[in-house]
Amino acid sequence: MDPLLFGWLKGLLLLAFAWLTFVMLLKLLRGDINLTGMLQRTKDGAIEPDRMQAFVLTIFGALLYAFMGIQTAGGSEAPRLPEVPEFLLAGFAGSQTLYLVGKAIRKMR
Repeated sequence: MDPLLFGWLKGLLLLAFAWLTFVMLLKLLRGDINLTGMLQRTKDGAIEPDRMQAFVLTIFGALLYAFMGIQTAGGSEAPRLPEVPEFLLAGFAGSQTLYLVGKAIRKMR
């Protein structure tokens, strides 16, 4: 691929992701996206630890993978997605297991 064309495409992609992030943050701040109850119980409003850890690990994992992709981009070879590290896969599996166990326990009450 032509390096000039690759540079333009990379810049356009980064611009598109930056715009998407800006629009989402703006909508969150204006209250257009309703997040009420995402991490809480519906009855008493207490934060569920299993939901919180799943949310935090998902955000952390997505950012880590995005930074890995940015670091591997720009080489002389054709761009491709980086391999997902084993610790990240194990973390996601454990996180989702804890979330599902917590959900099952809440359903049994």
